[in-house]
Amino acid sequence: MNLAPRGASPRLALGKPPWEVLDRLFAQYAIRDPRVIMGPRVGEDAAVLDIGDRYLVAKVDPITFVAEEIGWYAVHINANDLAAAVKTIEGTARSMGIEVEG
Repeated sequence: MNLAPRGASPRLALGKPPWEVLDRLFAQYAIRDPRVIMGPRVGEDAAVLDIGDRYLVAKVDPITFVAEEIGWYAVHINANDLAAAVKTIEGTARSMGIEVEG
């Protein structure tokens, strides 16, 4: 029996939403700010923002199903995703002939 009001969308299951749902939401609420170099998209865990004289790579990931040592998991999971994003950005820039410091 479906108890949702008539015309309401079906509920999503717990966990990560399906990629199709994310694609639709990202398209519907596209970011048009030119300072956003890389915004939300399926498969990316970070954003790249132009903050003037440098870029800021921002990252957030909810940590679920962990009760003990939540701080350790939060730091390590987010740091790992951030490091992967930065390496991907560096590799992409180098492949385009853009000089990367560091």
